[in-house]
Amino acid sequence: MTIFEDALQLIDELSVEDLRSLTKEELMDIVSLLTPAQASDFIFAKNIKIFGGINGYVNDFFAKDTISKIKAMPNAVKVRTIASTIELLNKMLKPDLTEENRSRINHAIAELREPASAPAAGGYRKKKTRKSKKSKKTRRN
Repeated sequence: MTIFEDALQLIDELSVEDLRSLTKEELMDIVSLLTPAQASDFIFAKNIKIFGGINGYVNDFFAKDTISKIKAMPNAVKVRTIASTIELLNKMLKPDLTEENRSRINHAIAELREPASAPAAGGYRKKKTRKSKKSKKTRRN
């Protein structure tokens, strides 16, 4: 049995309460032994069990207003976060997903793929004024 298979078996064997009580350090100990793709799959499987299925997981994801939080992030971290979130949302598109959740996910993916919108037209803009040469001479003295 591989380490990844052992990790997935751990999810099957532990109760939801035991999975919820895993500390960040314990989770990091497990995922540090896995490839990035396996770690992502492990966390995904854990969350599906904790939330009682894919629809519960999706409902929790949207209840936390994740998309708005991502869009409000500084651009330096936003790009990478958007990419990983789109990957997660695509992974959530399982056959047993409700049509409502499928629609929410597809809408969120489209929203995250939209380029950053330009500032609204007609907003306040400070006008630059030129000072006369006379006022500069007066200030120097």
